[in-house]
Amino acid sequence: MSANDIVLIQENASSDFVQRVLTSIAAGKALVINGSNLPEFRALAISDIASLQATLDAKIASTEKGIANGIATLGSDGKVPTAQLPGSIAGAVSYQGSWNANTNTPTMATASGSNKGFYFVVSVAGATNINGITDWKIGDWIISNGTTWEKVDNTDSVTSVAGKIGDVTLTSADVGLGNLVNALQLLASNLDIDGTLTANSDTKIPSQKAVKTYADTKAPIIHDHNANYEPKNSNIQTHIADTVIHVTSGDKNVWNAKLGWVTTPATNSSSGVAGQIAYDNDYIYICVATNTWKRFPLLLW
Repeated sequence: MSANDIVLIQENASSDFVQRVLTSIAAGKALVINGSNLPEFRALAISDIASLQATLDAKIASTEKGIANGIATLGSDGKVPTAQLPGSIAGAVSYQGSWNANTNTPTMATASGSNKGFYFVVSVAGATNINGITDWKIGDWIISNGTTWEKVDNTDSVTSVAGKIGDVTLTSADVGLGNLVNALQLLASNLDIDGTLTANSDTKIPSQKAVKTYADTKAPIIHDHNANYEPKNSNIQTHIADTVIHVTSGDKNVWNAKLGWVTTPATNSSSGVAGQIAYDNDYIYICVATNTWKRFPLLLW
């Protein structure tokens, strides 16, 4: 026989080796060497091919793609489809770049679930109508909620107060009150200007005119040498001396007790007789009724 001759091994009258080979191939079997190092025809097992099991173990089964507890896939854009993302991620914002609100560049797509959370920052102000919104300023955001586009208005926020930023503390000068001292500011409603000084209030402060009007009404009765007594409505200090000269010694004691300068009262309920007056460096004190004092401040002119 030559090197290229084919030898058929006859097993019996009805079957030879070639026939068995063709029949096995058609049946999906292969000729393998079994554990006894003998050839046989049978279906291939994974173990018949070296390292095949390890190679298969390193692969991802197609049945595990895009399903629960499986493997996420990529869409045609190279990104994981929204349907395969958890809700917490799908609800997050995603910066898409700047947007020209004057020319609508890039053209804003219809809001949908696929662009939920997408936002653009306005780089050029404009009036492009997006879902009824036309007031777009530089720095504003246009963001999709999955159904419509909304605006995050960043241009109406306060950037500074009186030229200050951060944790701002204002002074009177910052708001145009540089010539005023907070501790001395007084509301007009706190002034007592009617001259009666009858309110007995710790919140009312009498004006100078009110104090003078009140004091004049408390001037002593003046004796006119004709046994007639009448009120002398003029400055009380000017006429005290003239008054006490024309009264009895008993009346002097009473009037001195009422009209003389006395020790400054400690409180507005200190002991006193109506008409008594006291002063210190800051106030003049007047007793308007028994044990009832009022005071008004002394101011420089």
